[in-house]
Amino acid sequence: MPTTRIRPVIDLHTHSVHSDGTQTPWELVQAARRSGVDVLGLTDHDVVDGWDSAATSAAEAGITLVPGVELSTQIAGMSVHLLAYLVDPHDRTLVELMSTIRSHRSARFRRTVDLLVADGYALDYKEILARVGPGTTLGRPHVADALVRSGSFPDRNAAFERVLHSRSRYSVPHWAPPAHEAIEVILAPGGCRCSRTPSPTRADGWSRRSMSRSWSTPAYVVWRCIIRTTTQPPLRLRPPSGRGTT
Repeated sequence: MPTTRIRPVIDLHTHSVHSDGTQTPWELVQAARRSGVDVLGLTDHDVVDGWDSAATSAAEAGITLVPGVELSTQIAGMSVHLLAYLVDPHDRTLVELMSTIRSHRSARFRRTVDLLVADGYALDYKEILARVGPGTTLGRPHVADALVRSGSFPDRNAAFERVLHSRSRYSVPHWAPPAHEAIEVILAPGGCRCSRTPSPTRADGWSRRSMSRSWSTPAYVVWRCIIRTTTQPPLRLRPPSGRGTT
């Protein structure tokens, strides 16, 4: 008996080579089309440079594109990634915020590479930068890829499990704005936001309180926008080995 397919198929959380994805925006959209996706959100980390290419590809593929960005933020020192959609990519405050975040991420990236090199890992900082290209939001996946190319590990997952996990001595923190400040920037020109929290159990305890203390809008207005990606993971368009942990 034929299986009835539920439509539309929606994936609102994907990354391209402009951050820690493995495909160009054009390739990502075409992969989504082949996978049967009807609505696709492009949400690279702290950068919107892939929007134009994705929009052109989406028009050709007959897919609805929801342009977005995944902003690095923090609440009480814990990393919280905000998925923001339909923001104004030319808004000066947002552009400056993303640029500042990327600058701090770049500094963390360099420090991580230096620590690994000091312990004997065969990494070349300039070679890594040349491969990712200018303007890319740098993250641990790029270090993982370099470790794989050097023969230190078989794939991204192994690199993360051994040396790039959050408790590793090579784990270097980076500055990120408080979540409530990022939300204010997002909403000012009319964007929509939700929170990608790493730990729903802990989030139940501190996100409401932290946001209600520091942001004038009632906490429940923010809370109802939260998408818990740990309970309903999005469609994976990247290979299983293409881990995208920032």
